[in-house]
Amino acid sequence: MNVKKEYIFITALIIVAGALFGFGSRAGLALQHAIRGASLGTAPDEAELSASIGDAFRGNAAAASSMPAGKTVPVYSQYPLNLKNEFSIAAGSADGIVAGNVALAHGFLVGVVEKTFEYSSIVQTVFDSRFQLPVRIGAAGADALLRGGNEPALTLIAANAAVSEGDEVYSAGSGMPYGVPLGALRSLHDASDKVFREASLAVPYNPGNIEQLTILPSSGQ
Repeated sequence: MNVKKEYIFITALIIVAGALFGFGSRAGLALQHAIRGASLGTAPDEAELSASIGDAFRGNAAAASSMPAGKTVPVYSQYPLNLKNEFSIAAGSADGIVAGNVALAHGFLVGVVEKTFEYSSIVQTVFDSRFQLPVRIGAAGADALLRGGNEPALTLIAANAAVSEGDEVYSAGSGMPYGVPLGALRSLHDASDKVFREASLAVPYNPGNIEQLTILPSSGQ
């Protein structure tokens, strides 16, 4: 009888531990949403998601720690349009903002200042079809070209590159601070030419919820 009770007690402990630390945990769900490409609007906790993935990015992209301090500026509301290919920010040439400055949200690169006015500026984001940036992926530093769009794509990945689902993606283009995280690789597949592979970029934020950006000078400024 005592043995049976002990068995039941141990079984109950295992179930509780699984519930607390398994795939049901908020951190586990956050990471799954990033890697599996869950809907941006349904991410369980954007701040936690950013922290979960951001630590890995910053570990492999050590150069990001030497970036200069940025200027935090508000993002104008675009309600009810809610465009994500560009943001209008409440800072311009009078505030020292110049075209080519880099824009970050929650520590992740979201775009580049495209045009400035005296007290406002336009930021072209990674969701703009004209946006392109050489990037690197994962600890192996595999090269790829990020092509912007409603669903940003990672293209020209070498067929033998050591990359996999969930690998971090960070900036590697000339004129851009090196090693700034952008998101994670997802949906890796062969390109139509069968020579390269392609993937999608999963970002740990909802562009429609961004209320401020951190503006950094480009590496050439």
